[in-house]
Amino acid sequence: TKDCQTVFKTMMKVLSSPPTLSTPKDDLLFSVGTNASKYGIGAVLFQQEEKQCCYIAFTSCALNKAQTNYPLTKKRAPGHC
Repeated sequence: TKDCQTVFKTMMKVLSSPPTLSTPKDDLLFSVGTNASKYGIGAVLFQQEEKQCCYIAFTSCALNKAQTNYPLTKKRAPGHC
C-alpha cells in the first residue's frame, strides 16, 4: 500500500543516515561484529571512538537450504553473504 511504501522509504532514510551510519576514520581501528541464526546471518563494521560505537556499514542475508544445516560457528565465518 502507499502507507507501507512511505514507512519503508522513511526507515531506509533513517537507517542510512547519520548518526546511524558514520564516516570511517583512518586513525581508528576497525571492528566487525557478526551474528547468525538458523536462517540468516548479519554483520556490522564499526569503530570505537572514546566510549561510543560508530557504525559504518551493516549487511545481512538469508541462508539457502544447504547453509541452514551448517554449524553455528561456520555460519559466523565470513563469505556466506
